[in-house]
Amino acid sequence: MPKEFTIYSDLHLGAPNEIKLKFHLTKNTVLLGDNFEIKNSKIDRLDKLSSMRDNVRKKCLKKGGIYLSGNHSVQMKDLYCKRGDVLFTHGDFVHYGKERAIEVRKKHRGKSALYWALLKILRTFYESRMNPLKAKYLERMYALAKENNAKIIVMGHFHPRSIIDINYKGIRMIVVPRGKTKLVL
Repeated sequence: MPKEFTIYSDLHLGAPNEIKLKFHLTKNTVLLGDNFEIKNSKIDRLDKLSSMRDNVRKKCLKKGGIYLSGNHSVQMKDLYCKRGDVLFTHGDFVHYGKERAIEVRKKHRGKSALYWALLKILRTFYESRMNPLKAKYLERMYALAKENNAKIIVMGHFHPRSIIDINYKGIRMIVVPRGKTKLVL
């Protein structure tokens, strides 16, 4: 029976491009990664953001929801979660490939105010140019779904302006935009 999931993805709380939303945590909540900006936050905010991230993770899991890390979380846990036929993942492993994604997640945390200002400008240019429908990404999504015996794969990371929902070789692939999205799966 289909369930409605509330998905929070790529809020980047603590970054210059953050989307401020209040989390409503239930068993059908999915925190899809990069909701807390540990990698590019200002250095003086790191402890507060890390604590907030860990607290929200704990509350989400206690409610029976799904918490996934992302490449801006600088963590190597909570990479995937499967519910029924649906596989949830952040998407950086699809984008970068496994080896590079691991390296990106290991990079240092915290940035200076100057870097932060430059990042705000660069993100505006870069985000509109990421395309999750490139053949290599579709193949990686397909392989990941097959590896996990999933019929549907849901991810964020690419920051599309609206939901991308396609069928590729019999696998439904959904890429959600930044913010809060409701999906019936």
